[in-house]
Amino acid sequence: MSSESSSELHVAMFPYFAFGHISPFVQLSNKLSLHGVRISFLSAPGNIARIKSSLLVTPNTQIISLPLPTIEGLSPGISSTAETTPATAGLLMKALDLMQPQVKTILAELKPHFVFFDHFQHWLPVLASEIGIKTISYTVFSATSTSYLTVPARMSEEGEGPSIGDLMKPPNGYPSTSLTGVKPFQARDFSIVYKSFDGGPTIYDRVISCRLGCTAMLLKTCDEIEGPYVDFIRTQFKKRVLLTGPLVPDPPSGVLDEKWANWLGQFPAKSVIFCSFGSESFLNHDQIKELALGLELTGLPFFLVLNFPAELNSQTELSQALPSGFLERVRGEGSSPHRVGSAAAYTRT
Repeated sequence: MSSESSSELHVAMFPYFAFGHISPFVQLSNKLSLHGVRISFLSAPGNIARIKSSLLVTPNTQIISLPLPTIEGLSPGISSTAETTPATAGLLMKALDLMQPQVKTILAELKPHFVFFDHFQHWLPVLASEIGIKTISYTVFSATSTSYLTVPARMSEEGEGPSIGDLMKPPNGYPSTSLTGVKPFQARDFSIVYKSFDGGPTIYDRVISCRLGCTAMLLKTCDEIEGPYVDFIRTQFKKRVLLTGPLVPDPPSGVLDEKWANWLGQFPAKSVIFCSFGSESFLNHDQIKELALGLELTGLPFFLVLNFPAELNSQTELSQALPSGFLERVRGEGSSPHRVGSAAAYTRT
């Protein structure tokens, strides 16, 4: 059923294929569907099951699978950045760019009133306008970081990206706050935003094109928390900027697995260390060894979550990365290895 045959508001959600992006789109979808908004959620096949587990199921929601094209160097079945190495993550953007005809066909059939899209699909505003659909660029990062890194003020008059020295300082016009700059190592990390992947547009170029071309911008924040930075973004892009609020997910309501409830129950509240760098951080072996030894030295109970790219054997990688004898030293009564996909979590008593 298209929007033309219904009076209800219909929006399509099209986040980038990374769960740090997908999850805020799911949270926004759930809030909108509670107000009667019809939701069509677009993502790659391998992400569908996880999206289903958190997307509010109503008669007005549907999830649409978008098969990824074959890309040399990108393993078949890859659906998110959690399954790629840092070296191959750019290939996922390349695959995304090749999906334009597929996306246009689906949107033409759905006929939503709006498409809420991520900041990597720089081609979407033009594509959607050709079929009469308005576009909302939804930024899932803080306004503080957005206004520091991805605003027009960051580009020089010659069209060149900022140097490391430039990135150590806020852009011209940045709100006057306690943040006067960042360390060199942070600026070097930021520089990836201005680098090209396989000759394609930089992240910065994609973001700026998305925001300049869209109908309106949407930020995951509120004026009470980041008002000055939101105002700076409005000034930079000169278009309507809407705010969702923090959009924090509801706390889990299920019952904890018995083995974890029993293990955690041995310790006082707030005494267990949970150590994870997210689903898309892959530490090298030396880093893992240092981290594991440091946690062991605390003498406290802990969870350590380690991730490995999908194409690697996580058990082999784990055995090579952990310090000699580590598992024997930390494995006490009630503790055991716990596997989820390519992640391995270990507890210490």
